[in-house]
Amino acid sequence: MNGERKTEMPESGKKAPGSAGRAVYFLIAAFYVLLYYFVQILSSFVLLTIAVNRAAKVVGQTSGDEYQDFVNSFTERYSDTASIIAGVLCIALCVLVFPLYRRLSGDGSLSAKSFFALRLPKARHALLALAIGAAAYHFVALYLNLCGKLFPSAFESYDNASQSITSESLVAVNLILLVIVTPLCEELIFRNRLIDSFSGAGIGPVFSVLLSSLIFGVAHGNPVWIIYAFTIGCIFGFMYTSSGSLMTGVIAHAVFNLFGFAYGKLSTAEMTEGARSAVNVFYTVFLYFSPVLLAGLLFLFFGTPFIRRGKKEKKNCKPHTGSTDTDN
Repeated sequence: MNGERKTEMPESGKKAPGSAGRAVYFLIAAFYVLLYYFVQILSSFVLLTIAVNRAAKVVGQTSGDEYQDFVNSFTERYSDTASIIAGVLCIALCVLVFPLYRRLSGDGSLSAKSFFALRLPKARHALLALAIGAAAYHFVALYLNLCGKLFPSAFESYDNASQSITSESLVAVNLILLVIVTPLCEELIFRNRLIDSFSGAGIGPVFSVLLSSLIFGVAHGNPVWIIYAFTIGCIFGFMYTSSGSLMTGVIAHAVFNLFGFAYGKLSTAEMTEGARSAVNVFYTVFLYFSPVLLAGLLFLFFGTPFIRRGKKEKKNCKPHTGSTDTDN
């Protein structure tokens, strides 16, 4: 992790945490996961409660097809709004918990900006994050395409699950959820808080990213979802640990979701045959070149600093003259 920010990650040379210390960090990680789920469940419960009460007043009954149709329509219409409220509430609770964490840790100099890794990323990291988000979306789309052909039953289950969370919300509300709230909330919980907590427990940044990504994948439920969410979680997680900025993952996550939203709207939009063909060509080219493109972008993000470091070390290395003390 970048040395410019203070996190729970143990510094080299520091004594590794004991059993009690590890347990505390794992409990902290569990707290944030439970907080995330609690807020999601609470928002769903409140939305359903409002829908049921509204249906009883409008329809005038508490059962029947008309009543059920009203409840379903109401929850679909306002599901994105409920998710936005849940995401904002989750972020707010994380912020409110921070002073308590700082007091318990005994580090009075720890700032919220450092704790949540809110520093702006380097321009190179920000631009690469934009491109990685786009490439990652097409890579996942290719994976889903292959799943549909190789494992039709598993893909059908995924397709039904994804259809069940479709929303009838306004475009602006949908965009706020997908491009702002969801990236901020999920990157804060699954990257910043979990990776830092696991690293604080002494399991190292690599295993911290893998473990947090596994939890991120499992949070999506469906097996097809779990695999690609785990992969994306690893990419965003290593971007976070490499750059030391939460915003690199937020940018990539936002672009990833934005492409999904845009393609979804374009698939049902009215357009000329020429425009439809242009969209299909663009999508197909990026779809099949996405593995190579994503690999190249990740190399630029992670590999370039090591290449520059190697060249610098080579330049600073003095040539061996071959002389020794016995030459005299």
